[in-house]
Amino acid sequence: MILGLLNSHYENATGETFRNRGKTDIYIPYENHAAYIAECKVWRGKSAFLKAVEQLFSYTTWRDTKVSVIIFNKHVADYQKVIREIGNALDERAAQVARSPQSAQWSCLIQNSEDGRLMHTTVQAFNLYSPESSKRKRT
Repeated sequence: MILGLLNSHYENATGETFRNRGKTDIYIPYENHAAYIAECKVWRGKSAFLKAVEQLFSYTTWRDTKVSVIIFNKHVADYQKVIREIGNALDERAAQVARSPQSAQWSCLIQNSEDGRLMHTTVQAFNLYSPESSKRKRT
């Protein structure tokens, strides 16, 4: 759904695209570099979230500085707890964090641990929890 929406505004938004050292979930190229790179993850806790950030950074090259992590909560009934954990993780890891009021979106600067670049990172969380989804096998 996200790719469909993006392709209504951009010509070449793709999914599962090879980039640097892996496959990024969403990629929008512009003039021979990445205009947008995003990684989508199901919420599995703070540690897995921080690993997703590092994974996302591994897809970038020296020219890329704008990235996003998109989180889908399917298994935690207390969505506010997920929001707090994301905020706490960003407070620990980011050089600068701004949270959009009344939303589950953060804009932050996070230093890439490999090369020291400051990455403009947007994190967006979506609550997809339902009692039925939490009963299904986690994949």
